[in-house]
Amino acid sequence: MRLIILTVLTLTFSIAIGQVNIVADGYYDKIKNGYYINQSTDSVRLHAVKNIITPQTTIPLLDDKTALVFPPAQGLLLFSDLKDKSNPSKLTKPTLIQIDTVFYNQMYQSDSGALISFDVWYAFKINGATYYMDYQPQDFLAFQYKLPDHKQLFTIYGQSTGYDYSYDNGYPNNFHVVVFSINNHMMTMYYCSSKLPLDYEDEFWELKSSMKYQYIGNKKTLEFEIYGKPNYKAVWTGKILTQK
Repeated sequence: MRLIILTVLTLTFSIAIGQVNIVADGYYDKIKNGYYINQSTDSVRLHAVKNIITPQTTIPLLDDKTALVFPPAQGLLLFSDLKDKSNPSKLTKPTLIQIDTVFYNQMYQSDSGALISFDVWYAFKINGATYYMDYQPQDFLAFQYKLPDHKQLFTIYGQSTGYDYSYDNGYPNNFHVVVFSINNHMMTMYYCSSKLPLDYEDEFWELKSSMKYQYIGNKKTLEFEIYGKPNYKAVWTGKILTQK
């Protein structure tokens, strides 16, 4: 579960609490033999799809339904209908999404018992349109820091990667820095990093023990370090993220 902090700034924005619907009928009752193959990353279909989705980059507020999708290099298939997947579109750039429902459909385990896979789908909105995918978004808000000098909100988003039979409970990882500019009561994605080069390797995220940070007022820079393997140290200048 993400930590949601209500922050009052001279720069007007808010972080509210939303609720994601969960559908998990029979999900924990029986594990099927086999391996689930994700449809959103089907390379053959991705090559053929020409309809490109315009990413959402602006949002009035962040809430518990807000997440980000960072598609792989070949793109990501998004479906407008959960039952009829014959006409997907392709996402090629990072986007904000608002998650509506997570469908936990089925767990699979290989014959050897060593490999576990998950049939889990997300229903969400991009620019008001509803899509579906079986690809995990970055929905874990690990860190946020207001930057009044730059009229920005600095955030770090990751995934709860889970363990054993848990798809998305604990073990946050795959972090990205996302910086929002704030103007006229709206938040706009100003900067998105690639995946930060570390593995966090801990079941829990506790801000005081998971990272350290310091704002250098005379330089107007935010320095931070995330503890992992290896540790990741960087500085945000308001324009550029530089690893130290």
